[in-house]
Amino acid sequence: MALTYEDPDLPPKPVKQSTAKSVKPVTYHRELETPRSKAGATIVFNAQKTVLTADQLKQCGYAYINNGIVRGVVDRSVFFIQGERTRAIVEANDELIETSTEDEVKDIEQQIADDTLSIGGEELESGDTTGGQPARINELKRKMVRLNKRVKLHDAIEKMLTSALVYGRSFLEIVRQPSTDYPQYGEPIALIHHEEERIIDVVFNDKTKTLKGIDITTDDPTKASRFIAATNLIPAFHDDNNILKDTRGSGLSAVWPILSVSQADDVINDEDIPEITKNTGGVLTIVDAETNDDSKLADIRDGLDGKTVEVVGGGLIKAVHSVQLGRDPHELVDVRTANGKYICQCMNLPLFLLYEDTANFATANQTMQVYKAGVLKRYRTWLQGILEDYWYDTILADHLNIDIKDVIAQPIKIKAIFQDINFETRKEVVEADKILF
Repeated sequence: MALTYEDPDLPPKPVKQSTAKSVKPVTYHRELETPRSKAGATIVFNAQKTVLTADQLKQCGYAYINNGIVRGVVDRSVFFIQGERTRAIVEANDELIETSTEDEVKDIEQQIADDTLSIGGEELESGDTTGGQPARINELKRKMVRLNKRVKLHDAIEKMLTSALVYGRSFLEIVRQPSTDYPQYGEPIALIHHEEERIIDVVFNDKTKTLKGIDITTDDPTKASRFIAATNLIPAFHDDNNILKDTRGSGLSAVWPILSVSQADDVINDEDIPEITKNTGGVLTIVDAETNDDSKLADIRDGLDGKTVEVVGGGLIKAVHSVQLGRDPHELVDVRTANGKYICQCMNLPLFLLYEDTANFATANQTMQVYKAGVLKRYRTWLQGILEDYWYDTILADHLNIDIKDVIAQPIKIKAIFQDINFETRKEVVEADKILF
């Protein structure tokens, strides 16, 4: 197997050829491209620049498909980020809370709970408002529940987060239909996940650098591409910090830093371990003859009839040498285990979530608290912002029949919430409750 570097910005590296030979050729279900380039190369798709090339991103996708550990850490990360079911609540806007007294905040929260809040109009000295429109909080809650179920929001977010971690970005298209209940943008009826290979360009506002939309390829022979506006998108950009020049909207793949380790595991699984298994207990026998007579050499080979026998010389047998071919397979298993732990560390996932290690489980709760307060909170805050800006804000705008830019000034907002993760056993919960009493 050839190991090459393909970074166009660096001089070519030496090509290393494996000298291992097997008795029977081994066929593989895929072609491995290892190792990855040491540094991501910038490629231009029309006006867009991405940190990684299309081939490098494809290798990240293959790593998720082929390597069980990579898939495991990505899938677990996605599950922990959004929990069992993504929910949302209606609450007072942050701006209103920050500029109101404690009593005023309690009054607003009570109006939201009782569904008596009015939006707009003029406030009287008595504290009541005249004019405006009722917020219809209960109706808004029913809309959210029905829409989330109809478009299968949980499954769509799972696809979006998985692609964002593997490729660095992901897009869900909101398919809408005209409706009198959704006068501004239309009623959502489906969420379609678009593959990374379909993305042609990500378009941002020249002045504000906010997302305007994306261009994607189509299957229509009469129309090569189409534009999807940001109001019909739920985008996710992973670690999109514009590290390199003009790479906004590229995102950074979480799989890229562990790609070489993942591909090393593939070589171990597909080549090294099968080879060791075939040679377990095997012996290479070398027969040294006294003469070089070809006919006698052939007679000796035919008489021995062994696959791991090599005859040198010819004629009478002078000496026989044996070499053990078997190796300890635990050497490679230990390397693979170490690689797996490194993958967990790079993905910021606690080791005990993948490895049944007593030492790790002994401090599982403490480790989980650190994970929840750090990595998980960061990811959930990221997802929360995405859902509120691109999904729930359009729902609220349609509900109040206002433009999406005016949502920020309303007294209410829709906030995405996530289920807490608790690794405590029932016994530990009961014992903790006893202390409180």
